[in-house]
Amino acid sequence: MHEVSPQCIARESTDSFIVSFPGTTTTDVDSVDVPFQIELPDYCQGSMLQPTTALRNDRYNTTEMVYPTSVNIVAGVHSTACLIEPKYLPMSWAHHVNPEGANYYVNNAGAVCVVTDAPLHKQDIREKIHASVEKIHILVEHLGFKLPADCELYIKPCSTSDKVSYYFVDHDSQTEFWLQNVDSEELDIPDVSSIEHLKYILQEHYWTHVEYFPHRSVSTKHRDELVNMLRHAQVDQLTSDSSTFPYDAEHCINFLALIEGSDIDNPYMTCVIARLWIVISQQRFTQFYSEDHARLCRFQRRFELSPVVQDIKAQICSALLFGMPSSIQKDLEQLFVDRIVYGMHWRKFMMTQERSWRESAYLSAGLITATAIALRFSRSLLCLTTGAVSLMLSLGALGSSIALLQRYVKGGEMNAATAAQHITEVEHDKYGFGPIAAIHSLPRALIYWTLVALAFHTLSYALTTQSIAMIATTIAMMLLAGAISFKSRSLLSNI
Repeated sequence: MHEVSPQCIARESTDSFIVSFPGTTTTDVDSVDVPFQIELPDYCQGSMLQPTTALRNDRYNTTEMVYPTSVNIVAGVHSTACLIEPKYLPMSWAHHVNPEGANYYVNNAGAVCVVTDAPLHKQDIREKIHASVEKIHILVEHLGFKLPADCELYIKPCSTSDKVSYYFVDHDSQTEFWLQNVDSEELDIPDVSSIEHLKYILQEHYWTHVEYFPHRSVSTKHRDELVNMLRHAQVDQLTSDSSTFPYDAEHCINFLALIEGSDIDNPYMTCVIARLWIVISQQRFTQFYSEDHARLCRFQRRFELSPVVQDIKAQICSALLFGMPSSIQKDLEQLFVDRIVYGMHWRKFMMTQERSWRESAYLSAGLITATAIALRFSRSLLCLTTGAVSLMLSLGALGSSIALLQRYVKGGEMNAATAAQHITEVEHDKYGFGPIAAIHSLPRALIYWTLVALAFHTLSYALTTQSIAMIATTIAMMLLAGAISFKSRSLLSNI
């Protein structure tokens, strides 16, 4: 599950929502040196413990190359008659495979469960892990740090240095922690409004760890809490358009059916439940859950909005486009409140825009034909001029419609992360969403201007011929053009 600077919460495959935080208040977290001036065994010397987080796991960014080749297949290989000898593992370590296919190793023999996804069958890695675990135990004892009753240590040596990354997770409180004070910025942890607020980002880290290493089942308590939250969210989405929950009612129904109809005592369901908890932890963090300033509606702002310039140029542009950019700009601002994007609402917005562009393309094609026929019978310079203007405007409407449809050919399929990145890229530093809103409204505005030019062309032709019947027909056509310009969306909504 899932990019936006400066701080971002998401997974690449998350299709729910994404948020990036602007530079607001940073919580000061004291950073102190860990007293490593401790007498350590010789085999513990040389390794440097470095705090990390579950979100910093590089499992999705590895670039190792594989070079397959032909092999001589031994008779009966992989059958019960000819089992392959497993790679050597030190005593008390067990090999597991994540449902996605990644290897990891667990040691439950000591007072603290140890987990790693480093290749433990390699001797140098194995020795470094053993030394680092021993060093952590000595450090815990020296600091007088009382570890939680049900905690787990993740550890991974760096392949290019003596650094060893680590973190602890507490299964009872669903959090991630370290043996030393750490700075949130150094660990890529977003700014928080309070220490209580920090709880939910660490909870997201905890569930990320559980998803990556699902060697133990999720408790019934957390499974039931998840079910109850999904039920509430389902009703919330069905009865309100301003819900802050990241999944729509249909998704909630599907998740409930999946969870309630399955046995949770297996790694696959552990991953499923953990992934949903990750998204909910993200949602609680971004909505300031349980804070005095909790966001209860997705349109509520909790950060200051950068002022958008509305100078004479912007006003003239909006007027020339019949004021349509203002509506689109407002929609985009509501889609990106406090830099949070919900995938479901982005898709609705894109469906509306794409329908408008298709309608404009159909209308412009018809207007091009009508203008070409009208030009065929034009004789005066005024008629030719207005006809040419009408033709150019209709061609512009057709071209801009096709260009936008091509640009957003997969706009309705964007997940929240991709949509957030796109919205960030098109937001102007000075004018906000004004420029992109003007571009989005260009095809429909050019259609309206084409109708105006075509009406003047018909009127000029009628005045040139001095035909009362033609003048009456022209006036009727102008009225019809005006009606079409305001009703075209509803007339063509089913196309």
